[in-house]
Amino acid sequence: MLVLSNTENLVGIRISGDYWDFEELKQAIEKLISTHIFTHENFVSPIASLHRFCNRLVHTIAGESSIETTYNGINETIKTNFDTNFPSQNIYFSTEEFWPEIYFNLICLHHLIEESYKIDDKRKLLPHVLTLQKFQSTIYQCINLIIGPKERLKLEEDLFKISMKLNNYPLQYIDLLNIKYLSFSNEKRIDYLAKILRSLYDENREYMLFKHRLKALSKSTNTALHTVVLEFDYPEKIIW
Repeated sequence: MLVLSNTENLVGIRISGDYWDFEELKQAIEKLISTHIFTHENFVSPIASLHRFCNRLVHTIAGESSIETTYNGINETIKTNFDTNFPSQNIYFSTEEFWPEIYFNLICLHHLIEESYKIDDKRKLLPHVLTLQKFQSTIYQCINLIIGPKERLKLEEDLFKISMKLNNYPLQYIDLLNIKYLSFSNEKRIDYLAKILRSLYDENREYMLFKHRLKALSKSTNTALHTVVLEFDYPEKIIW
């Protein structure tokens, strides 16, 4: 089972698990976005974002992030009951995700799952959908450990009443929010986490200016909006 936890400096969440945990999540996402209704152009941005996330999962289980050991519950008492020499630890892979990005992907999953329900309500019982709902729930549990009751109520309202325009959403704006979030102190990060969903879908001046410039670049280079390449100044070493 995947284990999600807040990183030490609240930069994001740490996802840990064995090979099959990561593979199960990746396959669940791929199965969801392969549904025929999601070939419509309205789903280009969320599908591109989830593909990008899946690609990071592939790199994680290739050992390109972190490999750690974790206690598996096999103690000396249990060992004495068997002739087999059981190991006491399992090998886990782990990777970190920025809060703005993981929340955007949470919204994408929520949106695509809700759309799939419109076709057939029984879809919510399919194994891959249940896997994704478990993943969403665990993300939400992580943020509940940080913010207070009042902020939690507001966050729930934003999550369940969200009306984002995901069609042609500029994924590069998520990178901008990642870097902005990195610049905050830990105290400011806690304050921002309660407002994180609103910052993603609130079409404020910063967002509108960014999207306008991106559209101009998209037109001048004759490329799709979400494929325009921008250089972002991420720190060489991130203190998670």
